[in-house]
Amino acid sequence: MRAIFSEVKRQQDKYVFSFEMLDNLTDSKYMNIIFREQETNAIISFPINHSNGNIMSITLDPLVLKYPVEDVVSFNWHIYLAINDGHTSELVNVENNYITERILLDIKGSSFEFLTSSDGQAIISVKTEHIEEKFNVTSVNLSPEGLYISGVNRYNNCKMSNQKIILKKRHNRYENVFSIGTIDYIFDALIPIEEIEKKGTYDLYTSFDIVNSHNECINFYQRIEYKGAKQGLNMKFRVAKKENVELIIHADGTVFLQRYTVDPLPITAKKKIVGANTKFQNNKNQLMRKNKVFLCKRILNKTHEPFENQTVVFESFGGRQVSDSPMAIYKLMQRYYPSYQLIWSIDKVQVEYCVANGIEYIVRETQKWANTMAKAHIWVSNARIPLWVKKQTHTLYVQTWHGTPLKKLGLDIQNVSMPGTTTEKYHRNFVKEANRWDALISPNDYSTAIFRSAFGFDNKILKVGYPRNDKLINATAVDINDIKVNLGIPENKNVILYAPTYRDNQFIEQGKYTFELPFDLNDMKAKFGADSVLVLRMHYLISNALDLTGFEDFVINASDHPDISDLYLASDMLITDYSSVFFDYAYLKKPMLFYPYDYHVYKDELRGFYLDYEKTMPGAIVKNRKDLMLEIQNSLSNENVKYAHRFEDFYERYCAINDGKSSFKTVDFIVNNMKRG
Repeated sequence: MRAIFSEVKRQQDKYVFSFEMLDNLTDSKYMNIIFREQETNAIISFPINHSNGNIMSITLDPLVLKYPVEDVVSFNWHIYLAINDGHTSELVNVENNYITERILLDIKGSSFEFLTSSDGQAIISVKTEHIEEKFNVTSVNLSPEGLYISGVNRYNNCKMSNQKIILKKRHNRYENVFSIGTIDYIFDALIPIEEIEKKGTYDLYTSFDIVNSHNECINFYQRIEYKGAKQGLNMKFRVAKKENVELIIHADGTVFLQRYTVDPLPITAKKKIVGANTKFQNNKNQLMRKNKVFLCKRILNKTHEPFENQTVVFESFGGRQVSDSPMAIYKLMQRYYPSYQLIWSIDKVQVEYCVANGIEYIVRETQKWANTMAKAHIWVSNARIPLWVKKQTHTLYVQTWHGTPLKKLGLDIQNVSMPGTTTEKYHRNFVKEANRWDALISPNDYSTAIFRSAFGFDNKILKVGYPRNDKLINATAVDINDIKVNLGIPENKNVILYAPTYRDNQFIEQGKYTFELPFDLNDMKAKFGADSVLVLRMHYLISNALDLTGFEDFVINASDHPDISDLYLASDMLITDYSSVFFDYAYLKKPMLFYPYDYHVYKDELRGFYLDYEKTMPGAIVKNRKDLMLEIQNSLSNENVKYAHRFEDFYERYCAINDGKSSFKTVDFIVNNMKRG
């Protein structure tokens, strides 16, 4: 029996603590959650007051964990699940794999922090005296909308009031003051771009009042420091034709902001005309899309009756592909349930592919698409569908997701640096969308726990494995040979697959990303070109940013290939960094090499990881080009046996659940729900 502490949320003046059961429950008559204090051995027990499938919860006032012991101001409560079936009793350690430093409650003069012991057990740390040496913020983010800052609105356990954010100009010390909004125990502030004075460099300060234990009102005025900064962070946006706004966070946490004029480059009259035409066309396209979305919203916001025929709509990566787990489910339903109407929601670029393969489709953001989405019985998607696409009451939304999480997701991303959003907005929209999912597919216990927390997800989880990976388990030698022929891979050559992630901070502007290969293609071709080919699988955001001229006989850019599983099967080894592809690739038990050349920046300043990267990865980790070349040679020569034990442990934890029948189990769930109406 295993139990994981999965969520905590506020309910009026109390809190609901939820626990995920990772094994089948016995016919237990009684189940309690027990808190045991580490030093005093005090025990407090709470009965399970709500059960929904394998999710159990209790409701309590956290202040009961301030156990009244004289001169003790700090408590560490270990959490257990007590089970009694009338004959035997069992005490289970409640694990905490993922709620670590993410949730911090400050309630009535006490701080409640959720921690994990060295053996993975959940701990609630309670402190009645919490001294801070300085005031910190927990999120600093620059977007086209402005500068967004948030943090905890307590200082030395005293609630802050009259809070302000102050931009102080470096040269003349001119101050621009902005008020702060507060919700519960957090504050947030958005400083619009237009409020930031041109040609200025600013240091960020805060001002606030607190009332101490002697009922004295004290004013604080101090520089803002970003708690999450370790390696420094730089974000830049073009806000006007000749102006940039730049946010810089130094390694010591100090923050400053500047807005400055960009020196114009010489430009010919012809370029001016082309630029004007491009701008006009872009504006025209934006207007046309807004009109399309407006018409779609009008259709979707009405109440619709479902189609007479059972209808399933599939979507992969927002319509950009016809692939992944939705495709595996589609193929199985097409084979065994031909009477069902199966339709793909796609972007225009996929029309040719669908026509060539006889796939029924609707083009996104058309009136026909809106009608179909509104009348469909089932949606199957591997990514979020926009919130403005209203889900009807008759629609069952099955979310397959698209990977086992290595990088932080959803609510666990403390600082969202993606263009066009803020951290608060991103979190809010993520949770709203996630809780439209009626069922979410999980590949393992590890993912189930993270999905509950990071998505704020309360509905059904299908722990059946990813349907897309059935192909990896069931493929034959003939299948693999056909894939190589289709990709143009010579029969007698080794295949090195490079599939990195994209970096959240490598964007030029909203929707445009950059990327450069972190190794020299000339060196790689010289060393491996005689008997190997390099297959690139880049993220769709940066797949068109590479120039491979002169390497056509060595490099195959398969970024647009509809099924990445084909690339796994055709390859002899994988090189990746932080992409979750290695969780799936592990099913093949082939060599994997990890090349995180910007590891510390990525880990600390961008997304962060759930795992201990350097201890968990099932293969060699290299951080420079010389070691990369050496380990590629070792992998191709099968000389990396020293990682065999680590790989076995990894496979057992993350891959053992998949038996090649995930698609069948998911289709069974869909069909049974169809039958039940």
